[in-house]
Amino acid sequence: MRFLKLLIYGFFALLILVFAIPLFLPSSIELSHSIKIQAEARQVFRLVNDFENWKQWSPFQLDNPDVQARISGTASGEGSQLVYKSNTAGDGTISIIESRPYSSIRMMLGMQKGGIAVDEWTFEQQNDTVLVTWTLKLSELKYPFHRYFGFFSRSLMTPFQQKGLEKLREVAVQMPGLLPVDTIDQEAFGAVVTKPAPALQGMSEALSTASAEVRDYLNRLRVKPEEGLVGIFHGMQPMPPTESFIGYPVSEETRESGKFSYIEVSGGRAIATTLVGSLDGRKRAYDELSLSLREFRLQRDSTKPMLELYSPALAEPGINQPMVTRFVVFLKEKTGN
Repeated sequence: MRFLKLLIYGFFALLILVFAIPLFLPSSIELSHSIKIQAEARQVFRLVNDFENWKQWSPFQLDNPDVQARISGTASGEGSQLVYKSNTAGDGTISIIESRPYSSIRMMLGMQKGGIAVDEWTFEQQNDTVLVTWTLKLSELKYPFHRYFGFFSRSLMTPFQQKGLEKLREVAVQMPGLLPVDTIDQEAFGAVVTKPAPALQGMSEALSTASAEVRDYLNRLRVKPEEGLVGIFHGMQPMPPTESFIGYPVSEETRESGKFSYIEVSGGRAIATTLVGSLDGRKRAYDELSLSLREFRLQRDSTKPMLELYSPALAEPGINQPMVTRFVVFLKEKTGN
């Protein structure tokens, strides 16, 4: 009988401890870890900002092969959500609630009403390296059991964060360099152009042939080109465009004849990138511009053409220098207040 009483007293004492200890545990906790990576902030940012890339570095997916994950909402950035199911990690969601290229990302982690969990990422470019900081913030932890989770989270999450950052560095340093992207004010211009022959194979051949034809036409008119060769492409998609023109900018309107036309391109705000080398990298340039549009939530002005501004070397054989191409995509003007 005495043993039974001791057992009952022990049970209630333990119960009191279980519910008393959380009263002294914090309802919020912050865990932060950093790493330096020799890469562009833009590269590392994209590895985190796109859930599709998490397969390459995230311990959450690499260490839990049974995880079934799908992405809903936007493809990446703010509004994107990772919905997962797992026998070991449980079920839940990770939602990107704020994305600021290429400086910070905030994510909300589903805690099933046990509190609020937010992942915060910052990316600080320091010369040729980027300082990446991953901070987990737990707040409003429910009494009593989620307080225990908060207490033990440091020992649980620290190895997880450190492993993720190391893997992120391993992936980032192996990535190829990115093309630079700038926001510019493209000036308006007029140009004498021709349509490239559809039978020609390859972009370089089309440009060389069209360049020679337009230069010959301008010589006959005794008109001097203002700048280097330009490609003017209409259509919703850059690859392939629905309508293409190749020609040279000129200072004043020039009469049209046969296959040669004079067109005017209005200027405006645009984003641009520069490719040095073969036009085999043309798709890479447009992919970079498309990604930048999405990341900064910009819209392309589809009423204006896309431009490709080619180095003079393209039209002048014998010049021993790499080809340089400037790709320009016009932006839709913002309206409203």
